Amino acid sequence: MRIMRYISKAIRNPQLVMNYFYAKHEGLILSVKITTYNQDQLEDNSLNFEISDHVEEIHSFYKRMGRIGSMKQDKISAFLSNKNECILVKHNEKVIGAMWILRGSLILDTMSAKILSLRDRIRLNEDTLYGAYVIIDEAYRGLKINQKLLNFILNHYALQTKDKKLLLITGISNGAYISSVMKFETNLIGIVRVLNFCGMKKRVELYMNEKEKLWR
Repeated sequence: MRIMRYISKAIRNPQLVMNYFYAKHEGLILSVKITTYNQDQLEDNSLNFEISDHVEEIHSFYKRMGRIGSMKQDKISAFLSNKNECILVKHNEKVIGAMWILRGSLILDTMSAKILSLRDRIRLNEDTLYGAYVIIDEAYRGLKINQKLLNFILNHYALQTKDKKLLLITGISNGAYISSVMKFETNLIGIVRVLNFCGMKKRVELYMNEKEKLWR
């Protein structure tokens, strides 16, 4: 049954097979200072930002965005039980964006996450948060939603916690996301290439500021 399931997935998405034999991902590792930002131009009364612990609401949004494989209900429940938080962006009560804020130990189970390390697990510094699984509904892109979400997150955690840094990773070609992050106090930690050959992964650090690393 499991073999048939894999064959079915391969037929529906041949790129999965090709990625097994060869895939390349190049990404940036960024550090954003957690502090209060007074960016009046980002004020938007049409948006609500909520820290949600509703598994079905979170799962429903990621499913609608086509991310069901990376955000299943059991994973959501596990994240929430470990004191991680999911911040949702809502417009007229409709969820249009989300980002997870993770802390402590991270499981690196995707190729993009291997930008940080080839190890299966890393631990963040005590004063560091990790922003992950960010996605904005395509219908609302180009409206600075991601920048507004980051603005809320940085101000919220600056006021409510003693955390100092927000760790982010993104693809090197994701210009819109990189541009929105650079609007804040952001440092470049590293530029990394991850290669996959038939399931064997190789990680190449094109640039790494060891003094700025926020994990071990």
